[in-house]
Amino acid sequence: MRADNLNYDVLVIIFSYFTKIRDLANVCLVSKTWNGVAEAFLYRTVNFVPPGLGGGQYSKRTSVLKTFGRRPRLVKHIHHFNILSSSYEDSTLRGCLSELLWIIDRADNLASFSYSPHLADPLPSQLILSLKAKTYLRDLDIPGTSDEKTVQVLQTLGWGEQNLRSLSLSGPTWTTLHHLPDWTSNLTQSLRSFTVKEPITGTTVMPSRDAGLMDSVLLHLPNLTNLVLRYSSIPYWHQLSLLSRVPLLEHLTLALSQHCISVSEAPLASVPQLPALQHLTLEVRDTIVLRSVFQLSVFKVPLHSLTLKLNSALRIDEDLISTVMNAYSATLQRFNLDKGVVSDSATREILSRGKALVQIAFNLDIKNLENSAKALSLSDTLRTLIDTSPSVMTNVQRHLRADDVRVIFDSCPSLSTITSGKRTWRREAFYNGTRFTSS
Repeated sequence: MRADNLNYDVLVIIFSYFTKIRDLANVCLVSKTWNGVAEAFLYRTVNFVPPGLGGGQYSKRTSVLKTFGRRPRLVKHIHHFNILSSSYEDSTLRGCLSELLWIIDRADNLASFSYSPHLADPLPSQLILSLKAKTYLRDLDIPGTSDEKTVQVLQTLGWGEQNLRSLSLSGPTWTTLHHLPDWTSNLTQSLRSFTVKEPITGTTVMPSRDAGLMDSVLLHLPNLTNLVLRYSSIPYWHQLSLLSRVPLLEHLTLALSQHCISVSEAPLASVPQLPALQHLTLEVRDTIVLRSVFQLSVFKVPLHSLTLKLNSALRIDEDLISTVMNAYSATLQRFNLDKGVVSDSATREILSRGKALVQIAFNLDIKNLENSAKALSLSDTLRTLIDTSPSVMTNVQRHLRADDVRVIFDSCPSLSTITSGKRTWRREAFYNGTRFTSS
């Protein structure tokens, strides 16, 4: 059978597994039949980087705009549109805003939109007005550093009619924060995920005022299942009191600082109950803060996953891990350590006591791999190991090699997958001669 004769639905299934733009572009060149199917995936997600303030490389960076200008029919394929900032120079929409608005106006199937907070321009109110008409828009990620006009537009639009499910605000100014309670009142029924990242420097100096604002916001969002609160100016116990507004939470992310803990008021008489909470992420820069959080024993729920995002210089000791495992050893399935280093004794504590543990991610000490392998052998439930090396404590600047993988697989019979850097090893394929697959 010729490839062109494959059923349309079969081609859709096949091309849905293609993740690289170059591969999809090459597929489009094979034949008209393949092009007609693959182009929908090729233009499904658009990442647009506006030109720098100096106008350098304008034609290259705006080529995506020119493509849609020459072939307007492709706009219907856009589902996700991301406006990104350049990593090495300020980016601006000056000179290309009209073309951008033309595309957004015609992208009827748009499901998500994001706008980088690092762009030189505030979020244009014209873009928000264009998004208002998008029936299928579900995810919105925008900066909070918008001008007064844009904030007023956001406040007056009835986003609830669009069933917006996810909203993320980066670095909101006082103007945005002041209008946020009125804005979110339109999202009561639809919003399921809400992210607010630290306001810009100098915006907030009154923790009690900020806590009051966030309380007003969350009061309108009782159906949230995912909350990311990167707002360390609000004292810890105030943050906990806010959680009583969102009893259906399943995913919670908190960013905590030493100041956040030290200025906390006396503990609440009763900690808010979050019976649905399964996934907790804590972002801290100090082990003192982390230890204080768990010693307070506030999250008395059967957590399924715990992620600790730490400063790279922090070392997690056995006492802290013991506190964690005392609370969650029976239910914890995934333990992820982003940066930081866990001691050998703490690793043994996690693996020996984690009765339901199926995934662990941490910095493997490759110089002492035998000790790590012995610790991994203590678990008979572990399925996935993610190595987040290089380890700053041992100054290891390489990822796992085939010989290292063999040692780990031999030590832990239950382990089926090992990931290190961009390589993934699967037990069956590894012992059959396939070294690794690239991610």
